[in-house]
Amino acid sequence: MEDPQDQQVELAPGVAWREVLVLEDDQRSTLDVVLQHLGKIYGDNTPLTTLMSRFYARNQHRHETIRQYSLCLEELLQQILKHPSSLPDKDKTLRDRFIEGISSNSIKMELRREVRKDSDINFKDIKDEALELEGAIRMDSAEVITAELHQVGIPTAPVQSTTPKNPAFQEWQKTWRQHSPICNNKCCTCSLWLPWQH
Repeated sequence: MEDPQDQQVELAPGVAWREVLVLEDDQRSTLDVVLQHLGKIYGDNTPLTTLMSRFYARNQHRHETIRQYSLCLEELLQQILKHPSSLPDKDKTLRDRFIEGISSNSIKMELRREVRKDSDINFKDIKDEALELEGAIRMDSAEVITAELHQVGIPTAPVQSTTPKNPAFQEWQKTWRQHSPICNNKCCTCSLWLPWQH
């Protein structure tokens, strides 16, 4: 009587499953062996030099968030790490490439400052700082738009700020926050009272 597992493999469609069928029984016994065999046949055979070139050329695209950019960079690094002895210090390499590829000069300068303060800071901490800075800049942009809408008399909901507690960032942020002195409405930039909410 035929093994039910063999029947399932035989019913599976596609060339990859046909490759599994021609394996010896002992080679089909574990999933790891099967995946390793299929990886040799259908896996990514991109040369290391091409992968390294993609990694070092990758910059944040215009409408790409920092989170999307960092994920793409990490995926490229994972492909590189499949090759033996490809990178001596992967975390530092990833951290430095991440910083240099960020499109916002103000965020890039702040992250470089963080690395100068602590040369051992890891990629995760730098990425978290970059995400905070990106979020604060977006909030500030929303506040500027809200202030401009108030100036022309269009009511909007207040913007809740999630500004990082970093004193260096708060000092830097002051240059971003400027509210029109001729604003007829009090908004989240000049106070929390909004006349249309009462």
